Amino acid sequence: VPVSERYLQVLFKKQTGLSPTAYARITRFNHLFLEYARQKDAHDLAFIRALYNYYDASHFNKDFRKFFGQA
Repeated sequence: VPVSERYLQVLFKKQTGLSPTAYARITRFNHLFLEYARQKDAHDLAFIRALYNYYDASHFNKDFRKFFGQA
């Protein structure tokens, strides 16, 4: 494809209203909560956080606070 990565990022933002990074973060966070709700008894939250590349609690807490406005 003869276009730059930056051009694709701009087109993505025009179509969705979000940057690709913000969209990926929201999607990852949404999948984490769906997995937690689906398998609440089978896995603890620390395991599911690690499964979705939140390797420490502070990283997860930062995103949680950003999306929900509280810790």
